[in-house]
Amino acid sequence: MEAVTKNWGSAMVRSRLLLIVLVVCLVIVIIYLTNDYLKQNAQQKAVQQQIDTANQTLAILPQPVQGLQQTLADAQAAYQSSSAALALNSDPTSLIQNIFLISDQLNLKLNPVTTDQWGQRTIGSSTYRVMPLYLNLQGQFPDLITFITRIQDKSIFPFLQIEKSEITPLKPGQTASSDLLTLKLTLSLVQKLDTGN
Repeated sequence: MEAVTKNWGSAMVRSRLLLIVLVVCLVIVIIYLTNDYLKQNAQQKAVQQQIDTANQTLAILPQPVQGLQQTLADAQAAYQSSSAALALNSDPTSLIQNIFLISDQLNLKLNPVTTDQWGQRTIGSSTYRVMPLYLNLQGQFPDLITFITRIQDKSIFPFLQIEKSEITPLKPGQTASSDLLTLKLTLSLVQKLDTGN
């Protein structure tokens, strides 16, 4: 009986030892899982905070304009129609009217336009009729440059050439960086003469 009691006591110690090892392993697994859960929970809170901040930022931003493509198409159509309206033949009156129109659009002060009589110029074997136009505009530098760019557009002014340009301060002693400047332009309205060929 003593052997049975020893075996039973030994089995009991082994069982307890096995139970202790299992409990310790279970505690380690629970600690690991709890730690992992807490880390993930902290990461989720950080990500949720970033999402909330992004949503708040998006709420502040203005909503996109509806129909922006249609507005762009309308603006392009208006530009094309105004370009077509500005397309010139070689009529000095319509040329001068369109120059006044562009200067008004750019808020430039255009002093009266002066002209000379039609003359002739031969370039190579071609002869051209030429009428000089003299412009004197006042305005800000960017507007003056835009004016020059527009009158150089051959799709709008196919018969117009810039012969001379000069930008100067509006008043003596005024620096070139001042707001108002004077632009003096000498232009030529050019028509090719029909030689009958």
